[in-house]
Amino acid sequence: MVDSFREIYIPLQMVDGNVIYKDIFVIYPPLSYLINAFLIKIFGNEINVLQTTGLLTSAGILYFTNKIAEIFLEKKYIFAILLFIISGLILSPNVFNSFLPYSFGILYGILFVLISIYCALNKKYPLSYLFYSLAILCKFEFALLLPALVFLSKKNNWKYNLLALASPFLITGFVLTTMGVNLSDLKTVFSLIQAISTSKILYIFYSYMGLTFQLELFPVYLANFIKFLIPINLLDSHYVLAWSFPAILISFIFRFKQLEYKEKFFIIASLLVSIKVFFALVLGSYGAYYLPLALISLFILIPKNYRKVFLVLLILWSLMIGFTNIKDLKTKKLKFNKVNEYILQNTTEKDQVVIYPECLNINVLTNRKSDNKMYSLIPLYVETFGEDSILKRLEITKPEYIIINNYDTSLYYYEEFGKDYAQKVLKWIEENYTLETVIEDKWQFKIYRSNQLLGKYAPLTN
Repeated sequence: MVDSFREIYIPLQMVDGNVIYKDIFVIYPPLSYLINAFLIKIFGNEINVLQTTGLLTSAGILYFTNKIAEIFLEKKYIFAILLFIISGLILSPNVFNSFLPYSFGILYGILFVLISIYCALNKKYPLSYLFYSLAILCKFEFALLLPALVFLSKKNNWKYNLLALASPFLITGFVLTTMGVNLSDLKTVFSLIQAISTSKILYIFYSYMGLTFQLELFPVYLANFIKFLIPINLLDSHYVLAWSFPAILISFIFRFKQLEYKEKFFIIASLLVSIKVFFALVLGSYGAYYLPLALISLFILIPKNYRKVFLVLLILWSLMIGFTNIKDLKTKKLKFNKVNEYILQNTTEKDQVVIYPECLNINVLTNRKSDNKMYSLIPLYVETFGEDSILKRLEITKPEYIIINNYDTSLYYYEEFGKDYAQKVLKWIEENYTLETVIEDKWQFKIYRSNQLLGKYAPLTN
């Protein structure tokens, strides 16, 4: 409800005429935002449209997982794979789901990767390179798939392959240029991406989530590996496949000579694509999106005499995780109704309402604009921008309302905005804004009104 609404807010701003990289702060590739802005422009009703899009994309992921698995496996194993994807990804109650995800880029990207691999396996190489290119335009890390495509396609149709590879980049670049993005904008974004990628806070976050290898975390990796080897330990079910890719790599090395050419290609492709989550195929994280690649690879590598055992375990895990997720989904009601009502009653659509450290779902649900450059001030972005730059931005934009909530940001080391990080920003807000009210609505929200607005409107209702 909190993180994923960036995926709605940004396309909405694009529909209103703002441009990513130029007017809107975005560190991700452009394709998913262009797709979603186009869909909202055509169909409107942004939340329902994007949820429907997510479910249709999920159907596409299931379809192409099935088509790829049919090349290698019997139907009973394919059934277990699809059931686990439905339970672990599509029914996920957290932000890493497939119907309103934290990132539509990863969702679209995985679909495009699966289509690319399927086309390559069927020797439709130009199409394979085309969808590979589309995948990169959704998530940069998918670029690592290229060696596997070259391994399989060799020099077949290389001119058409090159044209198919380049076309999406050229078309997307033309669209962005037409929208007004220039090299200076891209240079600024690139410098911010560099700053974020080298941030100490991002390193801490990735370490906590298990997305980077660190020697001091080896006991955690070892514990996850044991959970994988002894899957009867279902108390930590989200971690049962955490060591899938290391296990795939080890098995692949030992069984290399026994594998067919297409099997080698698929496993190599799976490993290359999954490098970011190599130690973290965790259902409550990015790893969930890589289930199709991991599960097919595991079944390929497991000796046929043991496949039925893994089949039974996978079905049991699916049922347990599925029922748990359905139960948790029923409790997801984080709507902040009191805050929404207050904003609707006491502000106008022309007012800028900025919520820190983040909560764009309120902006979307109340149709109030945030700051398109600094709509989120989690610790990672405070470190990247610097408090002085943030204060300069606030002095320029002068938002009518600033709302501070006590959203727990401890995954980024610092726990609460204004207390153990961004103290200078909070002090400036308290000096230049008047605290109108405090609302307890799941979280605590302190609503500040610009001192320049005092007397401009009638007194606010309490």
